[in-house]
Amino acid sequence: MEDSRNYNLITTIMFISGIIVMGSLYTALPLTAAFAEDFHVPQSVATLNGVVFSLTYSISCLFYGTISEKFGRIKTILVGISALVIICLIIGFVHSFMLLLIMRALQGVFAAAFSPVAITYTTETYPPVKRITAISFISTSFMLSGVLGQNMSEIVVSYLNWHWVYFILTILYQSLINICRFLQRVRCRSHLSQKK
Repeated sequence: MEDSRNYNLITTIMFISGIIVMGSLYTALPLTAAFAEDFHVPQSVATLNGVVFSLTYSISCLFYGTISEKFGRIKTILVGISALVIICLIIGFVHSFMLLLIMRALQGVFAAAFSPVAITYTTETYPPVKRITAISFISTSFMLSGVLGQNMSEIVVSYLNWHWVYFILTILYQSLINICRFLQRVRCRSHLSQKK
């Protein structure tokens, strides 16, 4: 019973994390016009922020399996999310389009630490009965992030400005770090209780 609750809790945390981390890509889509206006570039050039993120994200996904094998799955996810806290905070203060592109590229590199590692972690640690459901929830979170990320961004921009989207992401990522640390403590307690 205890194990079942732990798996459900971990799945819920992974689900929420998937929405927030993958939201990094989608929150910027409604901001193209705001970037174009703020940085005095054509909208076609402003879309480069999404292109650089997608490129670095895709390429980085290829390496995180090996990295997480060497340094640990949860530790790799935590490092990625910790970097996202710093990067999003910096993006919130950016006033140069070139710096925005550099930070969005870095954001793609570190956002990639989540999805392949989360799926691998689930495959390795969950019993077969729970594994399919957990992977389904994590995959669903990736899809939901496309809708929720864009909606959040549009709502924030309609009341504030695009900088606040990244300040809010900073807070969300910091919350995820706290949740992931809690997840580590739950796993440690679970392992200790199994040894007794």
